[in-house]
Amino acid sequence: MRGWIIAFLLLVVLLAIAVSWSACLNPSKYQTELERFLGHALGVGVQIEHVSMSWHGGGLRWILEGFQCYGLVNHEPLLRSSHAVCELSLWNFFSEVIRVNDLTIVKPEIFLTKRSTGEWNWSGRKNRPVSKSRPDHKTVHFSVHRLTIRSGTLLFCDESYRPIFNTTLSHLDAESLAIRGPQAPLHDVPHDGIRVTARFHLTHRPGSEIRLTFIYSPFDQALSLLELGYEGGTMILQGSCFHLKGIPRFEGIMEIHQMDLSRYLPQGWGRGPVVSGILTARWDIAAMGTHPILVRESLKGHGAIDIRNGSIRNVNFITQSLETMALPPGMKSLMLEPFPVGYQALFSGNDTDFEILQANVRFHEGKIRVKDLLVKASRYAITGTGELDTIHPWVEFKIKLVLLEEISEYLSGKIQAIRPFLNSQGRVVIPIRWQGLLPNPKFKADAG
Repeated sequence: MRGWIIAFLLLVVLLAIAVSWSACLNPSKYQTELERFLGHALGVGVQIEHVSMSWHGGGLRWILEGFQCYGLVNHEPLLRSSHAVCELSLWNFFSEVIRVNDLTIVKPEIFLTKRSTGEWNWSGRKNRPVSKSRPDHKTVHFSVHRLTIRSGTLLFCDESYRPIFNTTLSHLDAESLAIRGPQAPLHDVPHDGIRVTARFHLTHRPGSEIRLTFIYSPFDQALSLLELGYEGGTMILQGSCFHLKGIPRFEGIMEIHQMDLSRYLPQGWGRGPVVSGILTARWDIAAMGTHPILVRESLKGHGAIDIRNGSIRNVNFITQSLETMALPPGMKSLMLEPFPVGYQALFSGNDTDFEILQANVRFHEGKIRVKDLLVKASRYAITGTGELDTIHPWVEFKIKLVLLEEISEYLSGKIQAIRPFLNSQGRVVIPIRWQGLLPNPKFKADAG
C-alpha cells in the first residue's frame, strides 16, 4: 500500500512539473513581449499573427506565423513572411532572459526604399516603440544570438535621383556573424558583421545569373568584402563603406576576373560601339550613392584593364581609318576592290576583332580617361589615348592604326600613294582622330 502512495505522489509531482513546463513553454504567453522586443531591436513595428510550438531534433521551436515588419509612422510594409522560426534554449525559460539561438525568417519579401528626401524607409530608430509593461506584469527579456534570412526577395527602389531606379534581388540569404549581449537590441551591440548572399538576373539578360556575397558591419558601417560571382568569373570589392550626409560611400579596390562582357552589356547599346571579350581588371576606386547614375557621376579611381579574344562591335577601325587617308582621286576606289581571301574578314566585317585590348584608365566625374591603349590582332595594332564621357555621352580618341608587314606590303604594292605612310619597319601607320557623340562618333585624319 505504501508503494502505491509513493507512486501516486510521484505521478502528481510529474504532472505538476509537466503543467508548469507547459505553462512556461506556451508561446502565446510571450507573443506580445516578443513583438515588442523585435520592434525595439529593428526600429520598426512587428506583428505576428499566431505563435505555435514544436519539437525539432531534441530542441524547442516557436513558429511565428504571419511575420511582418511595418513602418511606425505610415504603417507601410517593410517585410512580409509567411512564417519565421525561433530556435530556443530550453533551460533559460525559468530565468528573466529567454535566449533565442537563431531567428530564421523564411522566404520574406523585403522592401527597401530610399526616398526623394534621402531618408530610408527602414530608418525608424528614432521612432522606436517604447517598452511599456503593466505594473502587475513581470517583463520577460529576450536575446537573439543570430538573425537569419532564407530564400528572401529584396525589392529595392531609389527615389532620390531621376529616373527612379528599381531592381529585385532574389534567393537572398543573410545571417549575422556575431553573438550579441543577452538583453541588448540588435542595433546597439558591436558585432563582427552580417554575411549576405543573393542571386539575381539582369533585366536585359534573363539568362545571366549573378551571385552576390558581402560582409557588412553595421557597427562601424564598414564593408569588408563584396564579391559578385558570374558565369566563369568573379568581381571582388574590398574596402570601407560609410555614410556621408546620409549617402553611402565606398572606397577600396575592385578586381574583376574573367568577365564575359557580351553577357552583361545592355542590349540597347547594340547601335553604337560596344566592347566584348573576357575582361580582367584591377582598380582603386571611390564612389557614393545607391542609384546607378549617382554612382557613375561620383566614381573616381584608376587602374588597368585587360580584355582578351574580343571585338569592338559596330565599327571597323581598319576600313574607317583607311578612308581618312588623303589619297589621290581614284585611289580610294581601289580600296573597295575584293581583297585576297586571307584579308577579307579584316576589311569586310562590321566589327574590329582583336586578341588583346589593354589600357590604363582613370575615372573622374563620369569621365573615363584612357592612356597607353593597345589593341592588337594578328594583322594590325592600335595605340593611343582618349576620353569617354559617360554622362553626355561623348568620345574623343587620338590613335594610330598600324598594319603589320604582310598586309602593309600588299596595300603599298597595290596603291603607291600609301607608301608615304610606311614607317621604318615597312608598316602602314595611319594617325586618326575618333570623336563625337555616341552612338555615331566620326573618324578623321589627324594632322597633328
